Amino acid sequence: MTARAASIIEEGRAAKGHIFNPGHGVIPSTDPGQLKALTEFVQAYPI
Repeated sequence: MTARAASIIEEGRAAKGHIFNPGHGVIPSTDPGQLKALTEFVQAYPI
């Protein structure tokens, strides 16, 4: 999960003002712990 998130962040560097947003990609059965881990990872990712 974090490797894919890092890839998305890196690809987004080319777009001014890119915002990492899982949007409608979060299904109801998603483990809240995974969402928390993803959020923490994205927030801590060096910009």
